[in-house]
Amino acid sequence: MLTHKTFHSKAAILHATARFFALCLLLQTPLLMAYAHYSAHHIALWWNLTFHILCAFTTLYLCNKGLPSHARTLLLTSYYSYIVLATFLWRGDVYIQHFLLIGCLCCVGVFSQHEQRPRLYWGLLFALTFCVIDGLFSYSLQGWQGAIRRSNSITLTLASVGLILTLHAHSRRHLHHLAVNYRHTRQLLIKATPAAKLTSAFTRPLNRVSNTPHNGLSRHTSNSFSTGLTRQTFTSASVLFADIKGYQTLAPLFGEQNVIEALDAFYSQIDVLAAAHNMFPVKTNGDEYMAVSELCMFPPSHPAIGAQKGDPNTQNSSQASAQSHSHSRMQENTHHINNCVLFALAVTATFKVFALKEGWPCQIRIGVAAGPVSAGMPQRQHGIFDVWGNTVNLASMLEQHCNGNSVTVCASTFPHLPAETQAKFCPILINSKIGQLDAFEHRFTDTR
Repeated sequence: MLTHKTFHSKAAILHATARFFALCLLLQTPLLMAYAHYSAHHIALWWNLTFHILCAFTTLYLCNKGLPSHARTLLLTSYYSYIVLATFLWRGDVYIQHFLLIGCLCCVGVFSQHEQRPRLYWGLLFALTFCVIDGLFSYSLQGWQGAIRRSNSITLTLASVGLILTLHAHSRRHLHHLAVNYRHTRQLLIKATPAAKLTSAFTRPLNRVSNTPHNGLSRHTSNSFSTGLTRQTFTSASVLFADIKGYQTLAPLFGEQNVIEALDAFYSQIDVLAAAHNMFPVKTNGDEYMAVSELCMFPPSHPAIGAQKGDPNTQNSSQASAQSHSHSRMQENTHHINNCVLFALAVTATFKVFALKEGWPCQIRIGVAAGPVSAGMPQRQHGIFDVWGNTVNLASMLEQHCNGNSVTVCASTFPHLPAETQAKFCPILINSKIGQLDAFEHRFTDTR
């Protein structure tokens, strides 16, 4: 498949070749006016030239209409038919057939590296036709003249085909080196981005994590994830979405450029808060801000060997160890969820001060959800680090349906918050597109 850049490069070459072909045909007009009467087929010569001039301009029309495949087929067909007909319509051997070799070499430029078969078909057609026609004209030659003429025809044919194959192989090697250098450079750039720091700092080494699914969640591990090149499922993460209610009304009041600069300054402030709360800003989309907490990956707990053999003492110790491990895991979960909620509260308080200073008649809305997510780099040329999953969708829905200057958390997030944080929230019902959702909301009043 052609890339966008390669497609337009080949289309430009095709357009230039069609223009040159049309110009050469127009330059044949004075030649026919001077010498066509020497041929017994002078009327056919004029019809041949006129028809192929129309074909050349039709090719240019197809190029301008964005139909390079049709234009290329018409160009090669008309060039081939014009040379073959002109060769036999003129009286005697005037070496017109040698222009077929030019058509053979043009196949290198008008076909891409991914179109090897049609390139070879057309190249062989031009080369073999030249060899046959030149052999017919040199058939009457005897002795060393005939031998040299025929050997030169074969040599030119082989040289043209060999040149096509050589250029094709060289181009493939060049493209391969470019692809290798691109992948290497992309990996270096990914390692230098904050996404690489996220995957290396917030996840445990992959060789310490079992591939066995935990709680029904599959974990797709890969040795290349440390560079952010693949997606991976994490069993626990907190996702935050924030947006500014009434943001669309700011540009007419303050000017678009001033609003963008002020919003960027606010983003810089909450980036500092994110670092203090161990949050990672994933992306911004206009006034929307997305961040995630530590991506925690917990290996599944496995029973000890003694427990498998039925030893009661070992079973009790294994059970106690599992409960202790589960408790520590719950503490880790509570820690990063609480960090995310505290970050949301800090962002809301910061925005109230910021909006008052800027004179913005706006309020901020924040939704927080906790659960499994998939994170990493998409396998696309222009992919960036991102987070996906139902947890992300839930956080986005909570943000869209909550009130202004409020923080709304999902039902699975609230139980993991400490008591002093839970006291700030009250239960609410949200009517979302997937039905009613239980949630908990903390609203900042004007007195605060």
